[in-house]
Amino acid sequence: MKVSEVYDYIDSFAPFCSQEDWDNSGLLIRSGEKETDRILVCLDITEEAVRYAAEKHCGLIVSHHPVIFRAVKQIACPSVLSQLIQNDISVISAHTNLDKAPGGVNDTLCEVLGMTYEKLGPECGGGFLNAGFIPECKTAAALREILHEKLHGTVRSTACPFAFPESEIGKIAVCAGAGGEFFADAKAAGCNTLITGDADHHDFLDAAQMGVHLFAVGHYETEIPMIYKLAMMLENRFFEEEVALREKEQAKAKDAAAYFALRKSHLPEDGLPQRAIEVFASTNPISIYD
Repeated sequence: MKVSEVYDYIDSFAPFCSQEDWDNSGLLIRSGEKETDRILVCLDITEEAVRYAAEKHCGLIVSHHPVIFRAVKQIACPSVLSQLIQNDISVISAHTNLDKAPGGVNDTLCEVLGMTYEKLGPECGGGFLNAGFIPECKTAAALREILHEKLHGTVRSTACPFAFPESEIGKIAVCAGAGGEFFADAKAAGCNTLITGDADHHDFLDAAQMGVHLFAVGHYETEIPMIYKLAMMLENRFFEEEVALREKEQAKAKDAAAYFALRKSHLPEDGLPQRAIEVFASTNPISIYD
């Protein structure tokens, strides 16, 4: 398949024109008419990810975070960019367009958490917020346990330090990635809880004053489920025969929660060198868990 075909496919469900003005999603290392039969999907393009892609003969990397974000005035050697160019690896990055897309990063996180939810409009959190309920989740302590379980024990921080374990959890707002600033938008949408990836000290303080329980689960943890889902989507779209030959339970893992749980035990280190779609998930820079 051509790199441009992969770009067009992603554009069909997460239009690149919908990205934020400050973003830099798109075909960033250009070789649009290049043919490739191997794709690496990852959250961040690190030197380790590039080396892995080269080892697996992947001619294309599809990432969430753009490999070129701020202005580049020079390319060092060795560096991520120089290694991509030297190995003739194209790059497509889908960032804020994928965050907001139907079935995208935020929706996938809600699916993994077992939420019934709706997408909030651009007037509330710029279109980055979903809101809804997790069945049977009534307290802060219960929600914390769910976050540990559903995100595979990778909750890095507690809920808002001012929230008592038995504090009532009502309507929940969700923003994968860096969304701690949206606690006021969550409140305006009738939510008393916000789940996000990143939040700073003052977000916790201000959210508490507003009566919003703020859960900062981790940037990586809230976005990595979409990487597995995106890999599945690309696999189903471009490698149907391989999917048909896969183990029955893996081929049937159509929903994000099941696929995330399944692929969690099938990281690149598991000895599956023949995959047409590779997932590089070893880019979490923080390993402090409670």
